[in-house]
Formats: sequence, C-alpha cells, structure tokens
Amino acid sequence: KGAFANNLKNISVDFAAGVITAITGISGSGKSSLMKTVIFNSWNQQRAIGCISTYGMDQFEKVLLIDQTALSQNRISTLLSYTDILDDLKKVFANTSDAKAAGLKRADFSYQSKNGKCSTCSGHGQIKTSMDFMSDLWLVCDRCRGMRYNETILACNLKGKSIGDILKMTVKEAISFFEDKMLLKKLTLLDRVGVGHLLLGQPGNTLSGGEAQRLKLAAAMLKKRKGATLYLFDEPSMGLHYFDILKLMEVFEGLIADGDTVIFIEHDKGLIEAADVVLRLGPGSGDAGGELV
Repeated sequence: KGAFANNLKNISVDFAAGVITAITGISGSGKSSLMKTVIFNSWNQQRAIGCISTYGMDQFEKVLLIDQTALSQNRISTLLSYTDILDDLKKVFANTSDAKAAGLKRADFSYQSKNGKCSTCSGHGQIKTSMDFMSDLWLVCDRCRGMRYNETILACNLKGKSIGDILKMTVKEAISFFEDKMLLKKLTLLDRVGVGHLLLGQPGNTLSGGEAQRLKLAAAMLKKRKGATLYLFDEPSMGLHYFDILKLMEVFEGLIADGDTVIFIEHDKGLIEAADVVLRLGPGSGDAGGELV
C-alpha cells in the first residue's frame, strides 16, 4: 500500500500468491523500485520500506531475490561448491575402492582441504603471475594441470575418471556419466534451469549475469524448505535462447505446483505472455513513470 520508493507515485498493488506475475514497463518506469526496494527490502527488514504498509508476507517461509549480480570474485568458488553438490561428489569418491585402499576420507576430496588440494596452486587450479604494466595473469597450474587436487587424490578413479576429470565435465556430460541417484537428481535440476553447458568446476567469477542468476535459482531449489517461498526474478530471460526460455517456464510452473509464488521483471514477450498475471508500470520513465497502468 502507498508505494513511494524512488519514482513510484504512492501506488497500491495487489499480488496474487501461488501464481506467476510479470512486472512490465519501459526502463525507468519503476519496476525495480517496486520489486526490489519495496517488496524485497520490506521482507528483509521485517517492516514497511518505501511504502506505507505491506500485508500477506507472513505466508512465506522465505523471500528470495534472484538477480544477475556476480556470485563471487573468489576463484575457489565453483558451480559444484556453490550448489553444495560437491559434498555428494566427495561422498561418491570416498566410497571407491581406490579411496578405501589409500585410507582417504570424504573430507580429503575437497580441493580446499590440506590433504586434498594441490600444494602448488592451493586448490585454485591456476597460479597468478604478476605483470608489470598489465593486470595479473592467471596460468594453468603445471603440477595438477588445472585439476585443483594433489596426486594422491587424482589417483582415485571412478569408472576410469578422477575427481579432477569430473570437474572438467559439463553438467550434461556428468548426467550421462553418473549413476548415483542423488547426484543425478541435482545435476538434472541444473540442466533444467539452463546451465547444462557449464563445467562442474567452473569458477563462479567467470559466469555471465544470466548464468549466475540461473545458478542462484538452482541453489535455492536444492535447499529443502517446509513452507512456501516467494521468488523474485530480475529479467530471467537474459541470455537465454527461445527453447531455454520454454524450459525456464517449466521450472517456474513446477515452483507454482509446489505451492510457491513467482514474480519477475521482464521485457521478453514470450515469457510475459506465459505469466498468469501481468502488471504494467509507467506510462513513461522517471518522473513520467511510477504509476500502475
């Protein structure tokens, strides 16, 4: 009620729970102000922010803003570690006959552990080289060949592949390789949200904004929750092919079927037409926007 953040003109907006809502309008019409500044910040601070009051937010266990901000500038963070799938992979390798014969434990299969990481690159897979008149250059580690692990860990094989080899697989390749049901379920989810082309060991700081956004969605979906979740997306179609957008809509519909709610800011006509409710802000931008059209 009475949203006034930035250029919003004291508008009151009803959002339906349990459906997909698209917020549309030209750039500067107030879309981000309404979704991020008002809805998300009001949830985050548990009080009305940028508006007179909010109601109905108590029905959600969690409100998640999934935008295109970078995941991390830390090269040690990868697709596997960000989604916690690395824990499942460590468990699988710790149960191999090679690992048991070498007396290796689950924790040893972390590229950040003392017993697991390559001692030359400290688990980065790359070594930073300082350049006098240019930015620092990262070169593949000669010792582990970019695989992050030491020789003892890389000697353990699963169907002829080391854990370092696994990190160089794409999500789609890993789905064809693994038989572990839990791993397959999680990897299949990554493919469903449109990141099947990414390497399992790909550093988080190398992802595009759209890839980072979809990885955040996957990580959120992999976490178990008892109550309903409100998902807030900022242009989820960014960087997606038409057929990937269709796959994303299937994911959104799955969230709705599970009792969650989806609100997204979008310009893509196909995605907008697939929403249950469309709200348009405007009619113009800046001072000429901020109204519910």
